[in-house]
Amino acid sequence: MTPVLRVIIPAASLTEATKTLGGTADNIITRGLNVDYIVDDPNGNKAVPVGALYAARMNAAGQVTVVVPKSALLTADHTFDGWPAPA
Repeated sequence: MTPVLRVIIPAASLTEATKTLGGTADNIITRGLNVDYIVDDPNGNKAVPVGALYAARMNAAGQVTVVVPKSALLTADHTFDGWPAPA
């Protein structure tokens, strides 16, 4: 499995685009004022955008490491494609 970076960020701060639009995000889901997306991160060092409300990396073995803890601005059920809600 390809390592990935998952980010939740305010929609106004989004700089990623989906792969179908020439960007690197697999999908972008909007919930309220926030967007949630996953991008490939094969080397495990893709930059986390400034303003991220939550960010986590998943390695090739499926282990998830939180990079930016959940912000108080997120609802508990905010998820992307089955990833668990941030704690």
